[in-house]
Amino acid sequence: MKWIIPCLWVFLPNSGLAQYDSLLNRSFNERFPVLVRHFEALKNKGDSISLEKEWQAMASFARTRGNQHWLAELDALQFRFAGARAKPAQALAGLSRATQLHYPQAITIHELYLAEYYWNQNDYQNAIQHYDKAFNTAEPLKPADFYLKQEVANRIGSRYYVLADYPTAIHYLQQALRSENPLDSIHPRIGIYNTLGLSCLNLGQLEAAKSHFYQALHLAEKVDNPVWIGNISGNLGHIFILQGDLEKGESLLVKDKMINLNRGAKGPAIGAMLELSGLYFKQGKIQEAIAQKDSALLLMGGQAPFNRKKVLFPLLSKINSYQGNWEMAALYLDSTLLIRDSLSRVDNAAQVLRLKQMMELHASREQIAEREASIRRKNQQLYLVVTGLLATLLGVFLVFRQKKRADREKQRSEELLLNILPADVAGELKASGVSRARKFPETSVLFCDFKNFTTYAEDLDPEELVRILDHYFRAFDQLVGAYGLEKIKTVGDAYICAAGLPSPDPDHAIKLVKCALAIQEMMKESKDGWQLRIGIHSGPVVAGIVGIKKFAYDIWGDTVNIAARMEQNAEAGKVNVSQATYLLVKDHFRCSYRGRLEVKNKGEMDMYYVEEVS
Repeated sequence: MKWIIPCLWVFLPNSGLAQYDSLLNRSFNERFPVLVRHFEALKNKGDSISLEKEWQAMASFARTRGNQHWLAELDALQFRFAGARAKPAQALAGLSRATQLHYPQAITIHELYLAEYYWNQNDYQNAIQHYDKAFNTAEPLKPADFYLKQEVANRIGSRYYVLADYPTAIHYLQQALRSENPLDSIHPRIGIYNTLGLSCLNLGQLEAAKSHFYQALHLAEKVDNPVWIGNISGNLGHIFILQGDLEKGESLLVKDKMINLNRGAKGPAIGAMLELSGLYFKQGKIQEAIAQKDSALLLMGGQAPFNRKKVLFPLLSKINSYQGNWEMAALYLDSTLLIRDSLSRVDNAAQVLRLKQMMELHASREQIAEREASIRRKNQQLYLVVTGLLATLLGVFLVFRQKKRADREKQRSEELLLNILPADVAGELKASGVSRARKFPETSVLFCDFKNFTTYAEDLDPEELVRILDHYFRAFDQLVGAYGLEKIKTVGDAYICAAGLPSPDPDHAIKLVKCALAIQEMMKESKDGWQLRIGIHSGPVVAGIVGIKKFAYDIWGDTVNIAARMEQNAEAGKVNVSQATYLLVKDHFRCSYRGRLEVKNKGEMDMYYVEEVS
């Protein structure tokens, strides 16, 4: 059958009855790929008028010859190639006609194109519904009757991968491998194996990911596809580095770099160079790291895009620090923190993680809407027979229900305000509309952040990174609440809390140190292997609400800055405190003196590690 496709394609570009007649009695697998290529060629010319005329002429011919299946296929293609003029109602009408014909191939492609339309509109709930219908309709078909069966499963698996639902992505991608595209048995499988590998990698299943990548690489080498060979080699190199085989990982990254340089693909080559630079720096091969970094900068032409800055700036900070260029190292470190803050404000990852909940919420809203519609229909019937008294009673009921709903919304707003602000500050804000800033002479402030977070941010997908941070910050929130402390805010991977405010507490330092030790104890059981640095300083702060929109309770003062410096000078797994905090807790905890250490903008300061409760 494969030879039929190019033969038919020769005749179609000029169109006409003779050419159409060659497609008249063909099967779906013989006719549809020819139609797709034909309309793609017209679409690429940018002549929408010619494309519409061709569709009308072909539909008229099929209608004259009574070929309803061909007409159903043309309905789907008209929707697919309509571009900005595509209307879901048009596709739904074509889907209805295909359903009446009991033509599963046409039903599947209608559902698939509708799913793609909604996906491109970011309407994920409708997209997933139509993807599922396409899959269920295609499932009973044999590939010999429907060559797109593998593509449908692959497309759904790839979409779930984008949504970070990796187990579901793996399920559909494995379904795709069980089918075979009779028109192309190799190229689609390269992409399927690669996405399977990425899904397993995101789940931490490194051996399974490696196996899938090797299968993809074998197929890519079989068809000599340099794009895939370079991409998959880089993926494998990343896994070998994670597993500690740095030599193998390096060779694969070099292969990725060279292939992309040879084919002029700057973006992938830059990515490989930056990962190689980071690897060399970790190995102590500083000159090699600098050479790879300089090569990447040269390719970027001095203008690093945002997705490269989050990898490049931490690397530049490390290299300048090693070279003793402290000012430049600090500058790049500050830039890294700004990028982290920007990433923390991007809610796409959170949106993806909550997609399933949104879909469930949407479904429940539809059920509620249907029930309310049913109630309205019954009420309309009752209105015909009931008296004015019933209308009055109904009005009273509606007013009462509206009041209850308003009371619930008010309670929800108050709960939300208490979740953002301390209780007395929230009360002051509700009573007067403003909240004044206050000075607290005796407080303790805690800063903590994760060791090697830059590496995690480089290696993990944003969705997985947000999930892990959310897991730890929730646990920190529970401990902070248990010890009666006040959470201030999170900035990127940094977590800040305080004791002694908004209500004074003579045991502020003791409670904060106990909480810090409890957090470090919890981190020892971390399955992710993440480690935490904690720093604490005691002294006066000013606290209050910032801004008038999206306001937040915040603290200022030298105490805050010194607490941050204590965290920066801490080792992973330790609680580093200043002398001011040590004097407040030394009778309650066993501490070890670290000596006088240099602190940025403060000179030398005494520091202590808190070991345990004495």
